[in-house]
Amino acid sequence: MKAIAKGPIFYVYEHWRPDTDMCFWVGKGHGKRAHKLKRNHYYNNVVKKLAKNGMCIEVRMVSSGLSEGDAFSLEKARISFWRSQGIKLAN
Repeated sequence: MKAIAKGPIFYVYEHWRPDTDMCFWVGKGHGKRAHKLKRNHYYNNVVKKLAKNGMCIEVRMVSSGLSEGDAFSLEKARISFWRSQGIKLAN
């Protein structure tokens, strides 16, 4: 049985492309979630392109020590922010 995380242990993170210095993924998680690199097709293609050019994603923490609800709300807000700026996210 998987333990359910309680308390302020969640965080919100962004994955950035070093070739364009742009965010392309926003997520919430706990533990090592921010460093998981297999997601959807678009995301995986970005990771492969970067690797082909000797680069890797940059993980930027937006906020940590959050409840799961607060992390989820902040994740949605960050996704909305980037999309309002015309940024195409892999989310």
